[in-house]
Amino acid sequence: MTPSSPQGSEQDWLRAALQHHDAGRLTEAEALYRRILVKAPGHPHALHLLGLAAHQRGRNEQAADLIEQAIAASDSNPAYHGNLGLVYEALGRYPEAIASQQRALRLKPDYMQAHLNLGSVWAAAGHQANAIKAYEQALSLVPRNAAALGGLGRVLKAAGQRARAVAAFRQALELDPADAETHANLGLALFDETDLQPAAQALEQALRQDPDLAMATFYLATIRALQGEGSAAEKLFARAEKSLPAYAALKDSWDYVVAKRDPGTRLLGNVFDTLNLGLAAAQLSGLVLEFGVRFGTSIRHIAAQAGQDVHGFDSFEGLPEAWGDKPSGVYTTGGALPEVPANVRLHAGWFEDTLPVFAKENPGPVRFMNVDCDIYSSTKTVLEVLEDRIVPGTVIVFDEYIMTSQWRHDEHLAFQEAAAKRGWSYRYLAFSHITRQAALLIAG
Repeated sequence: MTPSSPQGSEQDWLRAALQHHDAGRLTEAEALYRRILVKAPGHPHALHLLGLAAHQRGRNEQAADLIEQAIAASDSNPAYHGNLGLVYEALGRYPEAIASQQRALRLKPDYMQAHLNLGSVWAAAGHQANAIKAYEQALSLVPRNAAALGGLGRVLKAAGQRARAVAAFRQALELDPADAETHANLGLALFDETDLQPAAQALEQALRQDPDLAMATFYLATIRALQGEGSAAEKLFARAEKSLPAYAALKDSWDYVVAKRDPGTRLLGNVFDTLNLGLAAAQLSGLVLEFGVRFGTSIRHIAAQAGQDVHGFDSFEGLPEAWGDKPSGVYTTGGALPEVPANVRLHAGWFEDTLPVFAKENPGPVRFMNVDCDIYSSTKTVLEVLEDRIVPGTVIVFDEYIMTSQWRHDEHLAFQEAAAKRGWSYRYLAFSHITRQAALLIAG
C-alpha cells in the first residue's frame, strides 16, 4: 500500500492521509479525509484533521466548523480543543480561543503546546499578565524551551519589561541560535538611542540567519543612519525596498522623523517609555484622557503614573470604518469592557456621542491625552471637540502617527489640520519608529 493509493480500512486511509499531511501535501490529505467521512460521517479524527488542513490554508471559518463537529463527536481529546483555540485566535475570537486552550489544559494539564498557545492568545487579547503566567507555566514544565522563552520575551517586551525580555530572548537563542525572529526581537528590545550598537548587532545576526526579514533590514538601516553610517544605511534601505510592500510610506515616515527631530527630541523603542516621557512632561493641571482603550493595556499604565483620574473613551465595537486593508469593526472587544483600576472612568460609545457630553460636564484644559484612534475621522472628532481645551502645556501622544502604510492620511493629517486651524505651535518630545508613536507638547 502507498499513501497515494490506500486500500483497506478507514485506519489505513487515515495513516495514508497523515503521511500526505505531514509532508505538506494538503490536497491529497484532504481527499482522503473526505473519503473517510463519506464512509463514516462523524469520524472525529477525520473531521479534526480536515479542519486543521483548512486552518493551514487560511480557511478558518471552515476550520472552526469542522473541528467543532469533531469535538461534538468526541469531547475528550485535548488536541481538538487546542487546535480549535488556534483557529479562534486566527479569527480574532479571543475569548473563545482562551476557553478552548483552557479546556485542553483541563483535559491534559501538562499539555505544553496548549500552554504556549494560551500565552499567545492572552497576549493577542491584550492581557499581558495572563500571557506571562501562561509562558511561565510552560517553562515550569520544560525549563529550557526556546519557543516558550521567545514567547515570554515578546510579551515582556510588549509590557515594557525590557530587561526581563532581553534575558528571555538571550536564553531562547542559547537553545536555538538560528532563530532569526528571536534575534530580530532582541534587537528591537535592545534599541537605545544612547547606545545603538547592541541592537544593530542583534539585527545583523537575524539577517545572517534569514536575509529576507524585510523589517529587520529596514530597522537596521535606520540605526546605521543614526550612527552616521550613510553608505551602509542607503544599501540597507535599497535592500528593504525590494521586499517590503509598504517601503515607500515607511521611508517617507522615517525621513519625516529625521527632519522634525530637534536636539531635545527623544527616539524611543517602547510604548511605555513614550507614555512615561509624555506624562512626565505634562506639568499642566487638567484632564488625563485616552481615546482607543480596547483591552486597557495602556490606560492601566497611564493610570498608575498619572496620579489622578483617567478617562478612557472607546466604542468597544472596533473601528467605525475600514482602515487600509482592515475592515470596519476590526479591534472590537465584542462590547466587553476591560478591567481597570479605581481611578479610571470608561466612557463606552462612539466618540461623537460620548465626548461632547463629557466635555460639557468636565471643564478645564487637557493635561495629557493618548490618542490611539488609528483613523483620520475619529482623530478629527477628538481634536475638534477638545480644541478649546488643548492649550499651551498640553501633551499629546499619538499611537499610529508614523510608520503605517497611510500615515500621512490618518492621525498625522488630523493633527496637522487642527494645528493649522487653531494656530497651535508645538514641538516633538519623542518619536518611536518601532512602535509608531509620536509625543508632542503644545507650546503656544
